[in-house]
Amino acid sequence: MQKSKVQFSVVMPIYNVAPYLEKSILCILNQTYLDFELILVNDASTDSSLEICRKFEKEEKVKIIDCSKNQGVSTARNLGLQSAYGEYILFIDPDDSIDLNLLEIYDQAIEKYHPDLVIVGAKEEYMNQNGKIEYEKVIIPEKSKVYDSQESIYEEALFLEAKTLFGYPWNKCYRTELLRKNGIAFKKVKMIEDIRFNLALLPYLKSMQTLSVAPYHYAIRPNASLTHQKLADYFELHTTRITLFIEEYERHMPELLPRCKETMAPIYCRYLLSAIARYEGTDIKKWLKSVYESELFNMLHPYMHFEGKKKWIYTPLVSRNIGWSIAAGKSAGFVKEKLPTLFAKAKQTR
Repeated sequence: MQKSKVQFSVVMPIYNVAPYLEKSILCILNQTYLDFELILVNDASTDSSLEICRKFEKEEKVKIIDCSKNQGVSTARNLGLQSAYGEYILFIDPDDSIDLNLLEIYDQAIEKYHPDLVIVGAKEEYMNQNGKIEYEKVIIPEKSKVYDSQESIYEEALFLEAKTLFGYPWNKCYRTELLRKNGIAFKKVKMIEDIRFNLALLPYLKSMQTLSVAPYHYAIRPNASLTHQKLADYFELHTTRITLFIEEYERHMPELLPRCKETMAPIYCRYLLSAIARYEGTDIKKWLKSVYESELFNMLHPYMHFEGKKKWIYTPLVSRNIGWSIAAGKSAGFVKEKLPTLFAKAKQTR
């Protein structure tokens, strides 16, 4: 017997998140809006995550997919997408939490405007080693608004990326059929699978709605994510992210290409500063010289006009001063490692 449609499918990819998982599941099951299914995709966890999922298997709304081998978050999300019966689909991370009215917020927007995509803001919650919130930052779209032309959607995507809200999948509600019809799925790539997914969807959107609210709680724990690890290819991954943006606008919205480069320039500088802090090679000066000679840096350099804190922070990079750049990057890395709360507050420059 075929399962009947529901308004929302909530997909949760799970891998070794036992300490946080039950809270995340309960945030969904206790929603004020009831027409949904919860798809728990256990990606061969080696801790007690599967046992925690099994505690909820008798719930009518819960479906458990247990993978026999670990395949990564992209595959787990795709399995959830393939199994979904919802008109709309959400991808929620298993170590975060949501307000109990999140689905109600989405439903009200959908009932009124029927957009292809709804985007909300988030509360970034910076945790200490004991799991306590030391600092919270709210990031929201500037307006609650419907965008129904391709140019307005592409333009708003740049505003959202500048706020770090475009790339994530977890602050979005997608029309399921739109994803399936156009073959939109998560690619199995490290760290930038989310931005690839959302950029792939961008040219197919007929309507997009932003909501100036923050019902998603994004937990940032010390050394818990790829973002905070010293990846050998950290800078390459993030410059690829920027290149993907530029190529997308060259292809589908060339009239906004200068605006795209203007948006990407400070993001590039932020990634470069972080890459300097993480650098563990034998010749940082040689590496940095190659960065300053690269095509991407020189493409974005004319758009590196900063004011206030950004000007003070990024001047060594803009001037291509290798010694100052190294000092700035290593100083930022020291503050981030030793004084993470202070560093989080300093990031108000974005």
